[in-house]
This record gives sequence, structure tokens and C-alpha cells, in this order.
Amino acid sequence: MNPKLLLIVFLSVSLLITGINAKAASTSGCGCCPSAKCSAEPVYCSSNVDCECLWMTVTGGGMCASTAISCSSLTRCENDNQTCSVPNTVCVNNTRCDVPVCYPLDQAKTSVCPPVGSKSTLISTITTITTTTSVTTTTSVTTTTPTTTTTSVATTTPITTTTSVTTTTPTTTTTSVTTTVTVRTIDACSNGTRCLNNGTCQPSRDGFFCLCPGRYYGSRCENYGAPDLGIDGILNGTKNSSDPTVENVLNRNNWTNIVAVVDVTGSMKSCAAAVYKWMTLSRERRDKIQYYVFFNDGDKKSDASKVIGRTGGVYGVNTGNLETVIRVMKTAMYNGDGGDIPENDIEALLYGIEQCPNCTNTILIADNQATPRDLVLLANVTRPVKVIVCQMNNNALNPKLIDIALKTHGSIHTLKEDIFKVADISIGGTITVGSRSYRRTNSGYVLI
Repeated sequence: MNPKLLLIVFLSVSLLITGINAKAASTSGCGCCPSAKCSAEPVYCSSNVDCECLWMTVTGGGMCASTAISCSSLTRCENDNQTCSVPNTVCVNNTRCDVPVCYPLDQAKTSVCPPVGSKSTLISTITTITTTTSVTTTTSVTTTTPTTTTTSVATTTPITTTTSVTTTTPTTTTTSVTTTVTVRTIDACSNGTRCLNNGTCQPSRDGFFCLCPGRYYGSRCENYGAPDLGIDGILNGTKNSSDPTVENVLNRNNWTNIVAVVDVTGSMKSCAAAVYKWMTLSRERRDKIQYYVFFNDGDKKSDASKVIGRTGGVYGVNTGNLETVIRVMKTAMYNGDGGDIPENDIEALLYGIEQCPNCTNTILIADNQATPRDLVLLANVTRPVKVIVCQMNNNALNPKLIDIALKTHGSIHTLKEDIFKVADISIGGTITVGSRSYRRTNSGYVLI
């Protein structure tokens, strides 16, 4: 039996024995409760103070999203408290709303709820203020008019008349006011003592990680005697990967300017090593992959603490220095092995796209045995994704991996086949992968 499945069975039995509600326990890392009205304190998950962790009723996971939206403007979930009729929304329990509501996915983007960063930014704004003032002046005008009166004696009498004239003149004054706002965030590597034993601090999406020297390992290089990952033979070319899918796919397709997003959990280690081996075989190939993202689904975080979009264990590195690439990959492997079966594939994809905006090809090297936990984030992926499927072992292709290609207008790649344009198949149509067929439905592909 799959060791991850055994772990889930063990956890489920443990929860029953201890009398803990499994659904409630799964939300403890999110700060929400599974009841219709959340009474727990909000959990903040971003440098944006408006962002909180919201519990998604359909998955039991958390989503970091902006809460600067009034509850009255949101649509209530369907009667099952899981389904949403509004496009691009997901049913959540919001700590501020009385009922489960359909929350917009665009409020969970990293541009809206960014993680703690490592920069300080000065923002200068110039505001022009125009004021109009009415100025009133009063002027006294004196005129003298001679008047002649004829009687038996002629006399001339001057008559003086004073007239007040009021004039109103508008005066316009324009003033420019310059305001400078300093936005300060935390430099995760500013503290030189973060990494122990001469480890090198590297800023990352999750704050920082440490590249450890020699046989040191751990989140801060605190451990000595790094365990054998079983990939050194693949890396140095003395051993072939147990799964040649990655090498076969990359050899068949002449892709360039690639951001490669690689699952390094559990049995995926050999596939990850195969990517590195393929790239080092010739200098020409080194220029094809521009950026790597290695992900391990949370850095050994407890399953209950894994929040959709903020699970963590995501490591990025440019490919300029191949020695650094291998150190980052091994660091990701040492720091986490995946825990439960679902992985944070889409979170890692979004990070790779953000870090390599000019990359023209996005590939995801995915585990066929693991369904991504964060498929709800696919609406935020704006590029076609080429999904390379490892660990099929003559089993059926995981339909959820086809859905990644479907919803991003990407493609699916296996040991022997390349299936392009899966999004062009009409509803009710089928595709064949190996000896099995899959039908497209309104919600995605299903195995026939």
C-alpha cells in the first residue's frame, strides 16, 4: 500500500479514537471553524493587513484572501454549503460573515495578498490642489455737480454725491503638494545569524531558506550527517533514473526559455534529478531552462496547518550556477517529503510564473499518484502549462492532471506520448492516453 495512504488511514483512526472531529482539526491552521458562522479569531497570512485565512468548505483547506469586501456584496453558497453558482468563486467560511459565502478567487492572488517580502519601496505622489477665492472690494466714488439757481440773485451751489461701487474678482491659486510614503517590509536575510554552521541565507517566497555546506542540513543547517537521498548516481551520470519520463519528453520537444516547476516529494526525487541530469549533458541544454521551482508541499508542516496558496516548501533558483541549482534542489528534498498525498502544485506554478515573467514555456513535472490540493487556484494561472507526468507505472493517468492542461490551454506528456490541445476537445469528446480513454465533461476529464 502507498505509504502516504497508510499515513492517512493512521491519522483517521487516531482522530476517531481521540474523539476529535476530523473536519474541525483540518482547519486548525486556518483559524476558522467548520460551523456556518465562524467565531474564531481571524488569522492573518500576508503583509497586507486586509488579508485573512478563509476556510474553504469544499476542500477543508485554507485560502489567504483579502477581506476588504462587505459580506452584503457576496453571494451565499448553495444549500450544500459547498457549491457556488458564481463563476471564479469558491465557498468559504469567512470570520466576518454569518453564512458560507462565494468568495472571488482574484482576491487570493499574490498581488493582492503578498507574502512577507524583502524590499523597501518609496512611493512619491504629487497632488495638485486648485482653490478659487472670491475677493470683494468696495470703492467710494465722489462726484461734484454744480447747480445754478436763478432768482433775483443768481447763485451757484455745488452738490456733492458719494456713490459706493462694489467689485468681486475671483482669484485662483494652484498648489502642488508632494507626499512621500515609505512602505517597509522585512528583509528575511538581514539577520546574519538565521543560518547556522556557515549556511548561506537565500530570500524566498516563504521568507528565507538556508543553503547548507558539506553534510549539514535542516531548515537552518542545524543538523549534521545529511541522509542519502538516493539521487547522487543519477546526478553524476553513473545511474539511470528509475523513471525516464522527463528525459524522454524533453528530448522529444524542442522547448526553450523554460520555467521548470518540479515536485520533489517522496518517490518524485528521481524524476527531479533526471531534469538536472538532462540539462547538464550539454551546454546547449543549459540555456533552455531559465528558472527552477522545487516544491515539497509544506516543509514537513503538519497537514492541518497547510493553507491553500500558502502551504510553503517552495524553492526557486535561477539556472546561472548549476552547483547552486543542485544545492537548492537537495535543500527542498531534505526540508520536506510531502506528508499527506495531495501536493501544492498550483502554488508552485504561480510562484514560477511570477519569478520568470519572460519565460515562454512553463512545465510542471507532476506526480501521477498525487492530486494537487490547490486546483482551485488554477483560475490565476495565465499561461499554458505543459504537464509532464511521472510515476504512472502502467496505471491510468490522473484526470486532475489533464484538467491542469485543459484549464490553462496546455498539454499532457507521458513516457511515450505528447497530447496537445486538450482544451480543443468538445464536451463529450474523448482522448486516449496509452490504453485508456478519457471523456471531457463540463467539470473536466474523467476516466472511461
